[in-house]
Amino acid sequence: MQQYSALVDSTCFEEGDILLRQGNSFVSTLIVRAFPEAKGMSHCGILVRDKDSWSIIHSISGSISDSDGIRIDELNSFIGKAHLSNIRHVKPTFAIDSAVLGNKARYYLNQRSAFDHDFDLKTRNRLYCSELIRAVYLDAGAGDVFIYKNIAGKELVDLGSFFSSQHWQECACKR
Repeated sequence: MQQYSALVDSTCFEEGDILLRQGNSFVSTLIVRAFPEAKGMSHCGILVRDKDSWSIIHSISGSISDSDGIRIDELNSFIGKAHLSNIRHVKPTFAIDSAVLGNKARYYLNQRSAFDHDFDLKTRNRLYCSELIRAVYLDAGAGDVFIYKNIAGKELVDLGSFFSSQHWQECACKR
C-alpha cells in the first residue's frame, strides 16, 4: 500500500487532475492570506501517471526550494511538504481529454521553464504554479475558467479558482 493512500484516494485520480497543498513557509502564509477563497491552499500541481505511480508536475520558486521552476515530484514527496497534511484534490467538471492534459503538462516539464518571479500571464517561458495549470488547460482546449485577482498591479491566477463549483469538483481526500 502506498504512503499517500492515508491522505488521498488515488482510485479517482486522472491525469490532469490538480492537487493543492498548504505550504509551511512564510511565502505560503502570504499566499493563503491573499487568496481567501482557496481554502488555505498555497501551492498546486498537476497529476500525471509516471510508470506505475502518480507524480506531480508543478512550478516552485528557488527562493523556497532547492530548484527553481517546473519539475516533477513523486506524489509522496509533494504531499509530504503539506502543512498539517492539508491537501485538496480537484478535477474539472467540464469535458476535457485527460491524456492531452498529461501530455501538455509533460511538454512544460520538458521545457524546464523557470519560475515566473515577474508573475506575467502574457508569457509562457516562465510560469508560477497556478499559471502552469492555466497554461496546460488552455493549451489542451479548455475555456478560460480561471478567476483572476489584481495584487500590486499584477493580474494573478487566484487559487480560489479551483474551488469554483461551476468549473471544478473537489474530490474526497481522507482526513
